[in-house]
Amino acid sequence: MALPDTLRFHRALFATNLKTALSNRASFWMNVSFMFLNDAIWFCIWFVFFARFPTIGGFALADMALLQGVLATAFGLGVVVAAGTRELARTIAEGDLDTFLLQPKSALAHVIASKTMASGLGDVAYGVALIATFAHVPATAWAWVPVAVLAGTVVFVSFGILMHSVAFWAGQFQALAKQAYEILITVTGYPDVLYGGIVRAALFTILPAGLLAWMPARLVREPSLANLGVVVGGAITLATLAILVFRRGLRRYESGSRFGSMS
Repeated sequence: MALPDTLRFHRALFATNLKTALSNRASFWMNVSFMFLNDAIWFCIWFVFFARFPTIGGFALADMALLQGVLATAFGLGVVVAAGTRELARTIAEGDLDTFLLQPKSALAHVIASKTMASGLGDVAYGVALIATFAHVPATAWAWVPVAVLAGTVVFVSFGILMHSVAFWAGQFQALAKQAYEILITVTGYPDVLYGGIVRAALFTILPAGLLAWMPARLVREPSLANLGVVVGGAITLATLAILVFRRGLRRYESGSRFGSMS
């Protein structure tokens, strides 16, 4: 399935899911509003902290706003356009991939885009508002914000695919995959200057916190070809790895699917 076809397919699925979510407008806007407020409360804690301690290793409130803004927007986009990723391990373990395998479209593209979370729009709105108000991003650097956010979104979704694809070999892996998600979001929400040594190396490799928001935020703050290469190259590499692992697991899944082997 070519990339343009995949993007059109995702757009069509998103439009359908959004219409479904909007069928109950009160619930939709409550989810969006509550998520925005929840995120804002979390930033208020950091606002109070930096009022007392202006910097942490050179990391100031504006840097935290940029980091949190990129992280929230990337997370929000990820759950809006690919919320099916969060249930992928359960879908695999319970044999529900069969439905997607019978369709002419890519099974992976279909399953991750099969659901959307309206609350993610609250994360997106919060992230954009935070960057616009507290991050002090120069007008000349705003062009890098979409690049940073999209790269972070790709990393977030790709990491989810990798974690949930373990279910092809381990069976029920939903709970552990969810915990890995939560750990990634938690550690990425803190300044990278707090981590060092082996822990920092692990957060750029095993747990891609560096690629999710730290480096994308640095790209906005310090635009350069080197930072761009790390951000875009890292996102592409992780996405490629996620696709390859899913396809490898899919061959194992098909051999034991309830409908028998599929070619």
